[in-house]
Amino acid sequence: MQKLLQLIKEGIFLKYGIALLLLAIPLYPKFPLFNIPKTYVAVRLEDFLLLTLFAVWFLYFLGQGKKEFLKNKLHIALLVFAFVGFLSVINGIFLTGTVIPHLGFLHWLRRLEYIFPLLLGIAAIRENPRPKFFMQTLFIAGFFVFLYGVGQIYAGFPVISTQNE
Repeated sequence: MQKLLQLIKEGIFLKYGIALLLLAIPLYPKFPLFNIPKTYVAVRLEDFLLLTLFAVWFLYFLGQGKKEFLKNKLHIALLVFAFVGFLSVINGIFLTGTVIPHLGFLHWLRRLEYIFPLLLGIAAIRENPRPKFFMQTLFIAGFFVFLYGVGQIYAGFPVISTQNE
């Protein structure tokens, strides 16, 4: 456990976590693990990957100090984004009555999930300012996406649609 905390504190765990994200998000099909009943919302495997990386980032963040986090204008902007989104959900539930509570919160969490990789990237670049490793990872992911696209055209690989009905 001590070794894991040391890897998190040094940012090594974040580096490979981001590499895993860069590979998993474009390459793993967006099959839902399970659907939320009576909604179009589906929970996918990458949601759990992002949740795990959020926990790791949070431990990293605690090791770096909270005051440094609040000195960055981008971090403050993201906190304002999260707060305004939360107020919007509360407004939709209680004032206008146009939002179903669990759906509003699920959509708000999904928006935060879309923003979170930015914080991961910022933390990783601060620890390792030369992005060669991440560029190589993106190249590998792009190469396999290209191969699958060629396979869809010429070899009949399945086209997986992840859009709502």
